[in-house]
Amino acid sequence: MKQTKVQEANTIRFGSGKVEVGQDESSLVNLGAMRDVQFDETWEKVQVRSDNAGIVQAGIRDHRAAIAGSLMEINAENLHIIRGGLDNFETETGDTITGEEQKVNSGQWSFNELILIPDQARKTNISITAVEGNGAAYTEGPGEDYVVAEDNQGNKGVIIFDTATTDEDHDLTITYDYDPIEAKILTSGGRINLDERVARITNYDEDGKAFEITIFKATPEEGLTIELQGDHEEDPAVVPIRMTGTIDDNRDKGEQLFKIRDEQGAL
Repeated sequence: MKQTKVQEANTIRFGSGKVEVGQDESSLVNLGAMRDVQFDETWEKVQVRSDNAGIVQAGIRDHRAAIAGSLMEINAENLHIIRGGLDNFETETGDTITGEEQKVNSGQWSFNELILIPDQARKTNISITAVEGNGAAYTEGPGEDYVVAEDNQGNKGVIIFDTATTDEDHDLTITYDYDPIEAKILTSGGRINLDERVARITNYDEDGKAFEITIFKATPEEGLTIELQGDHEEDPAVVPIRMTGTIDDNRDKGEQLFKIRDEQGAL
């Protein structure tokens, strides 16, 4: 016998989620592959009792929320972001590579959309020197054929405009110089203050609709634990993280801790 029936099937959630952390909502960085992703909210319950009329007031204090999981991609730069300015981060680079060419076939790009230089996690000081379409040189600049631009994470690329010279049927060649990153270095010790970060989980359904939880003012709950596995183990090393959010007094009451934005359950 059934006691009830499903009320809204689109509010049943499947799958894990993408975890992002950044200085603000416009600079969130995807932390990549993870396990055990979760969100939880906690508080201390407060009850004011009378001698003769029971509980006269109930409330909470120390209202907190957290996003947690285990990083499978142990990226020193992402750890630096998560750890809220506690560390120093720098890169070691090799000799400058000049005249690197990126080929982009027609059908793989569109006007007015950012075409990114590939593999920027291993490249720095990127300088785009030329763009050609089917061998015709494009001109850079506002009102011309293309401009050099960046996304909100600082990744560099070009945007092609619809002009007398350009055509979406063109195969593109983007030429650029860069310094190859040979090592990423995180150093720590001596700092005690943590900068707040925005932390977010986003779950997507099969239609690409998002179920999104954002914590506005989060800091890491604990230090790093990296347990390397045996040489014959199949599982990789993981890094557990927990970003705990506290009340942001700069926001209006009722929205100072976290936000849930649900496209999947919208009617």
